[in-house]
Amino acid sequence: MPSLEGFSFVAIRFGFQYPKMRLRNYWERLLFNQVHDDIDSTSAEAVYQDVAIDLIKRME
Repeated sequence: MPSLEGFSFVAIRFGFQYPKMRLRNYWERLLFNQVHDDIDSTSAEAVYQDVAIDLIKRME
């Protein structure tokens, strides 16, 4: 995500519009999946798979 923001900033220099709302939505979706149990690796493997699938779907 930080790289995406950086590239977006550079794109502004070439006349592209900064995708503020899109980036905000991406950050919200990413952080939504960062619940306590997932961060400290106490969830079951199936949970991590579900989180990965959800992130991919939400980013499309």
